[in-house]
Amino acid sequence: MHFALLGPLRVHDGNREITVSSPKQRALLAGLLLMAGRTQETSRLIDVLWSDGASGSRDALQMQMVRLRRSVGDLIASRIVTRPNGYLIEVEPDDLDVNRFTRLCERGRRAAQAGNWEQTSQMLREALALWSGSPFQDVPSERLQVEYAPHLTEMHLDAIERRGRSSVTPRRQAHTRAW
Repeated sequence: MHFALLGPLRVHDGNREITVSSPKQRALLAGLLLMAGRTQETSRLIDVLWSDGASGSRDALQMQMVRLRRSVGDLIASRIVTRPNGYLIEVEPDDLDVNRFTRLCERGRRAAQAGNWEQTSQMLREALALWSGSPFQDVPSERLQVEYAPHLTEMHLDAIERRGRSSVTPRRQAHTRAW
């Protein structure tokens, strides 16, 4: 299984790519995925779908959830769990590109601290390859755009900068040693 939020929303159930065509369903799935494994309260999910909060209701959210489950198919729908106060989605950490990106950036940071520039470059190259556009590119949720996109974009820019430094640093060191 694979879920991508670092660009347009992409969903793959292990056998096929799944298209989530409804904007509300894309926003709902993205909201669940960002907090995978943790219950998202109904009121928060209503805010994810309807930024003013007033347009949405518990019934409207439940209807969107029914539609989302239908659109993603049984394998993924079975991972969306209803709780008394909300919903959660169960996914493995590596099933979500945001988690893999964060983990690879952290491994790259540790490699840089150890002076292992080749590993730093490799980890950051893998992390950056996960990006295919701006975060939540086709997810129409003001809440997600405001709460999460700036931090992810900042991490992306930082990874680009660190990757550039890791590519230059070994050459600089070799050049300095030659003197």
